[in-house]
Amino acid sequence: MIGAHLDACLHGELPHTHTAMKRPPRRVGQRVVFAPKRFTVTPEFSDFCFNDSACHDVPLPHARIEQGMPVCTISAVAPTLERLRDALKCEHARLLQRTETI
Repeated sequence: MIGAHLDACLHGELPHTHTAMKRPPRRVGQRVVFAPKRFTVTPEFSDFCFNDSACHDVPLPHARIEQGMPVCTISAVAPTLERLRDALKCEHARLLQRTETI
């Protein structure tokens, strides 16, 4: 992408359409994770979420999360909608598993 920008600025050349068409399609998705039970966010859980690139809207340590409240948002990228759904499902399960250790 940067190379295409530099070529356009320095040489007045725009990227060829066939080059852009060769990129594989991507699907990007997000999912809100809701608390299956009430818990207090530990510093370890907050740090885990903060350091996880798939996790957003990270809860602060010592925050009280009631059952059914949003914990955070997760995101994923995949080449197809089906694989995106699977990736979000895996991220969701991984995060919920982490809440079980609290």
